[in-house]
Amino acid sequence: MARVTIRSTREHIKAYNKQDVITIRACTEEDFGDRYVGGQIFKKGYQVNHKVGENDYYIYMCEDVDSVAQCVNEILFDLPINVTPVD
Repeated sequence: MARVTIRSTREHIKAYNKQDVITIRACTEEDFGDRYVGGQIFKKGYQVNHKVGENDYYIYMCEDVDSVAQCVNEILFDLPINVTPVD
């Protein structure tokens, strides 16, 4: 099984010509996520943005690279997304 990386996941998105619809970014102490998780700012992991309208996005916060790849695949193939809702 091939090792999953953010770069390979971005290439996968490009292969389906969805780079304008799905974006990934790393969340750090300096550049934290756009959502709160458990009442705290999301500071470690990745954010997946899925554009669903002109100014409308679904935002998914992922703890690791494998979760990012799973989220992207579920978006690409229109599968139910296994998420925990947060405020």
